[in-house]
Amino acid sequence: MLLPHTAQAADASVRPDGRFGHSAITHNSSSELFIFGGYADDNILNDVLSFSVRTRQWTRHECAGASPSPRYGHAACRVAESMYIFGG
Repeated sequence: MLLPHTAQAADASVRPDGRFGHSAITHNSSSELFIFGGYADDNILNDVLSFSVRTRQWTRHECAGASPSPRYGHAACRVAESMYIFGG
């Protein structure tokens, strides 16, 4: 389970690498899209980023507690304020 915990200030330098096999969920009340993990440049990722539809800015997040292991080809869903990762 991912609970976005802390966030970096949004700026032009915060943006995800091109990737595939990541998961994404929406957070309707904040108009944000959250992505987790994936595969990029021969690396399996476990980062969490969000994109604000309102500001068109990316923000990098740290997980509350232990981060899930790096993975791609997984699934994710949102329940209340949490993101759950399955498989990969």
